[in-house]
Amino acid sequence: MEKIKLHEELSRRFAPQVRLHSRELYFPAEVNWYLQRCQCQIRTGLNDKDPILLPRPVDPKALANLQHCLNGRFFYSKGISKIMSPFYLRIVEPNTVYGRPQELDQCPVYTHVYQNNEYEIDIQYFFFYAYNGPLLSYLPSAGIHEGDWEHITFRLKVPSSDVENPEKYTLLALHTARHAKEGRWYLLDGSKRYSDTLKFTEDGHPIIYSSKFGHTSYVSCGRQKRFVPFGMIDDYTDDQGKWWSTWKNIQHIGKIEDEDFMEKTNTWWLLFNGLWGPYGYRLAEGDGPTGPAMKEGYSREDPITITNS
Repeated sequence: MEKIKLHEELSRRFAPQVRLHSRELYFPAEVNWYLQRCQCQIRTGLNDKDPILLPRPVDPKALANLQHCLNGRFFYSKGISKIMSPFYLRIVEPNTVYGRPQELDQCPVYTHVYQNNEYEIDIQYFFFYAYNGPLLSYLPSAGIHEGDWEHITFRLKVPSSDVENPEKYTLLALHTARHAKEGRWYLLDGSKRYSDTLKFTEDGHPIIYSSKFGHTSYVSCGRQKRFVPFGMIDDYTDDQGKWWSTWKNIQHIGKIEDEDFMEKTNTWWLLFNGLWGPYGYRLAEGDGPTGPAMKEGYSREDPITITNS
């Protein structure tokens, strides 16, 4: 079996069922659907009056090949950069924020697969939402931002033989990325390190719970405590809302240097190093997120390591 075919089969086999909160308003979306409803701007400090570089609909390849001189300095939208990019996307069709709730299973999950070593392989699942809702009911601007990239990583054990058979691979660990710096590992090899346990559907797919409005990934229902006292910014999950069967639409995204693959799959947006929503300027408003290739673990130069937290 070709490596790309094996990766696709593994991605489908371990793709999670994402259970959205019963009061969720902002649902998953497909990236190119989102780009058709956005424009691309460059940050100059004028907020909604920033110059428009790409009007709607935004072409994925054009998005990845922007260059602009700002205050005597050239900026490029293509590739990974350690400098904060001034480029960003802005929704121009208001209803875009609600995503595609009636076409949930048609929304793709974006997968990235890489081999750590001869014993382990990682699969990253990226979930895209058009909007991140408010964190606090009494402060409507708190935590909101356009565009919302969430992701989890499954670490698999490579079988000692019959490595081309997806059924021979087993789960070792799960990493859930949360709120930039609150991600954690769950060991799935029988370890008792954590009390909460990953659940599975009847046909063997892992179950992930998406928190209300913020879409953070958890393995259980209920109140999810965070670091602020009195539960002011705690997350909430339940299993009474819509269930997203992500294995029904898997879209593989490749290495950032594989431009032939991006041309074939129209995933040039992967190279965009700007923000997927405007910079926040209202009280407690968030900035738009960076895309998958900017996330921890996407590059082999920045691997995710298992920690005790």
